[in-house]
Amino acid sequence: MSDIKTVYTRLGKISLRVSFLFAILFISFSCRDASQGKKNSFECPGLFPGVERPDSVARVFAPGLISTYNFEFSLIIHPCQKRIYYNIFERANSRYSVFMVEEVNNVWNKPRKVFSDKYNNILCAVSSDGNTLYFYSDRPSRFGNGDLLAHSDIWVRQMGKGEPDTLQNIGTPINTRIRELSLSVSHKNVIYYYSSDSNYKTSIYSSSFSGGIYTAPEIMGSEINDSEDAHNPCIAPDESYIIFTSYRTGGFGDADLYISFHRSDGTWTQAKNMGPEINSSSQDDFATLSPDGNYLFFSTDRNSKGYCDIYWISTNIIEKLKPKD
Repeated sequence: MSDIKTVYTRLGKISLRVSFLFAILFISFSCRDASQGKKNSFECPGLFPGVERPDSVARVFAPGLISTYNFEFSLIIHPCQKRIYYNIFERANSRYSVFMVEEVNNVWNKPRKVFSDKYNNILCAVSSDGNTLYFYSDRPSRFGNGDLLAHSDIWVRQMGKGEPDTLQNIGTPINTRIRELSLSVSHKNVIYYYSSDSNYKTSIYSSSFSGGIYTAPEIMGSEINDSEDAHNPCIAPDESYIIFTSYRTGGFGDADLYISFHRSDGTWTQAKNMGPEINSSSQDDFATLSPDGNYLFFSTDRNSKGYCDIYWISTNIIEKLKPKD
């Protein structure tokens, strides 16, 4: 188990604690259990409207459908709210793969793999129009080859428009010969991502998309990038705040989620731990937001007997964390 733990720890500094006793288990749910004539915990259409929504207490998201006896993380909801993408660490081949569940005719289909190849593919974000998936991968490029410990680039997958899906390296000046990972994108096509050097020191950067190209990346300030680490950013669609993961001192015992707010003068507030409503003594990581901005999703291995599940909580908690001044 130590070799798997080392890979994932260096990838995002996340402990796996993956048990060898269980195989990958997918459990698909329809909107109604016909065999017993009862509704199960998922009702359609839409994003599970029959499910009790979380408020100030985080809940497991879609238990049995998405949160199972697998290692799930990095959940992204398509703007139409009828497709949900997320990652699974596939124990059988020690690979990170992107899966999707889709609501068709009021039924949520069982998870299916979006990428079927020999590379590690880790989902980052989806564009506001729903036509572009952002992910990072160790697939070969002109910037480097190798596994995720040696090199990774950010890629995009263009979808729809009546044409076959296409994969494209996001290119310079974002990708380099070191590791670029975990992109988040605002409604203005400003991207936030983190880079990891050969010593696995991580820092968060931003870049704007203008005139068909990305501007030179700018490293974020010490309010976010401290001397310890900052990774896996999640930018609010309007860029009013950024959530990210860090192991900095003063947390709850392992990786925690932190938040920084964008001031009107363009500066950022000092990052603040998001507190016990979200963070725990376990790994708390991979924050994302629902398309309507009402819910925060994150991955954690609390209460999961060694597996990582996806939790959600109301973003009302973010309002409570805003500075008073």
